Amino acid sequence: LGVPMLAEMSIASADTIADVSPSSVTTTGSSWNNPTYVYSSNNLRATGKSTSQDQLRITGFDFSAIPDGSSIDGITVKVEGQHSSGTAAYRQYRLNLTKDGTSTAGTWKAGIQFQQSTDSTVTSGNSTDTWGTTWSTADVKGNSNFGVIYSDTNTQMTGTNPGFSVDHVTVTVDYTPGGGGGASGDWGRTVANSNTTPVNWVRAMGGTSPDVDGMMLKSISIYVGNTHSTQARVAVYQGGNLSSGPDGATLLCEGLTTGNATNSFVTERKRR
Repeated sequence: LGVPMLAEMSIASADTIADVSPSSVTTTGSSWNNPTYVYSSNNLRATGKSTSQDQLRITGFDFSAIPDGSSIDGITVKVEGQHSSGTAAYRQYRLNLTKDGTSTAGTWKAGIQFQQSTDSTVTSGNSTDTWGTTWSTADVKGNSNFGVIYSDTNTQMTGTNPGFSVDHVTVTVDYTPGGGGGASGDWGRTVANSNTTPVNWVRAMGGTSPDVDGMMLKSISIYVGNTHSTQARVAVYQGGNLSSGPDGATLLCEGLTTGNATNSFVTERKRR
């Protein structure tokens, strides 16, 4: 009795939409003035200080250009601003991300520090940093509530100095495109594609013993021709189908080339 198995090779050609500005902002508490000034870099600044860590909830980032079905690889936040205090601890803030515009979606990045009385742009996250959580395309694309939560780190700031001055906040999303054209066929048969027709994936479907954890798959190899000079990934799933791929399936094994996959075979196997 066979268990449905899906093998998929995808061209891991990562892409980036960089430095997108927000279009909406809300605050908690009453310590922030002119919060909409974070929309652009123009030396007009949202200002605030707080011992209760009042938040700037910055949303409305347009990532509509990300293809449906993409994998979100990393998120980077840049904050331009300054702080007037000579005490380093007072100049520190923290960041998180949000999927719904109000609650945090990942892990706080704390202890981020502005310069004193001089604008600087501080970068948090990177092209492979998902902030301690997972992201679907829908969490980012077309989601007006996706964004950044900003607040003071220090809770002891007192006196009359204006505290934080935030000029601009931007978000960059790195992703690997999904969906798009592809080629598919039965397990054990060659799945070929013309060199003149780019594809994002190749899939093959078949069956094996129901003893999935103890099985041994023979070598699964997919040749990546010279029209694809980026990394390639091959994965084997229990479940899935040729039309929609591995949605809802169980990943059994996967491999990723360490560099360009030009004129080479990508191979993966599951061993007993």
